[in-house]
Amino acid sequence: MVSRRWLPFRLLQIGDTNVVCFAVAEELDTVQQANERTESLLSFIKSSPELSVTRTHLGLDNYGSLVNAAVQQWNGAVDDDQRAVEHIVTTLLPSLEEGLR
Repeated sequence: MVSRRWLPFRLLQIGDTNVVCFAVAEELDTVQQANERTESLLSFIKSSPELSVTRTHLGLDNYGSLVNAAVQQWNGAVDDDQRAVEHIVTTLLPSLEEGLR
């Protein structure tokens, strides 16, 4: 269950689309721990009528530098061969994106 406390959002580079890519990871979390935290948040927000959530798994074979750069944000460790990166697509993105910058 997601509590009302501050969540440690870790964003991948924001592009020129309406897609926000993120993970929820505490400092020093492993990839597996970050995936579990992110899944907990997804379970909480899936019922929102304003958001569409999809998941993409980035394997180290093809996306190793992107995965490693993301994990370095929280000084974590790669202990899984994939890192789940979540995408939230929303019509309210301009206000969401401003709040995340």
